[in-house]
Amino acid sequence: KSQLQDHEEETDTSTIFCRYLQDAVKRAVSYHVDILNVAFEIETTFSNLLLMSFLVTLALVCIFVYHVAMATNLMATLRHLFEASAAVLQVAIYCYWGEQVNRESQLVGFFAYNSNFPGTDLGFQRGLALIIRRSQRPTVITAGGFTDIGLPTFSWILHTSYSAFMMLRNSGGKR
Repeated sequence: KSQLQDHEEETDTSTIFCRYLQDAVKRAVSYHVDILNVAFEIETTFSNLLLMSFLVTLALVCIFVYHVAMATNLMATLRHLFEASAAVLQVAIYCYWGEQVNRESQLVGFFAYNSNFPGTDLGFQRGLALIIRRSQRPTVITAGGFTDIGLPTFSWILHTSYSAFMMLRNSGGKR
């Protein structure tokens, strides 16, 4: 017999595979917990500031669009459009990254479920079940606990600003 054959007989490859999977799951869970902690810190630190930013942006966009509609020259129109764009871009960035956090947290459970776990160690399967269970409630960052930060919120801000603009425009024409 060769030394390789002796080594193969002494080593139980199923325990190596199981240990490798368990280590990979531990690293993934640790990384996921770190991300959840960062999201929690962002939530507690910036939640109220984000709400104020959203409300101010909502009002500013409404006012800027009203000024664009009432502008008499091209330079005033361009200036107000630029100001409105700057306000909208700020909120768009927040909402985009909030949406990314939400989407990525949902993908954790999706990939855990779609991993090739049948036939693996029971401890590994239990770990995956815990990951899937935790990922059923996606991680979201909110604006003051009022609304989730994401693309639907961005759409709502634009829609509400436009509605307020139409209200201002219609009330301005009745004088």
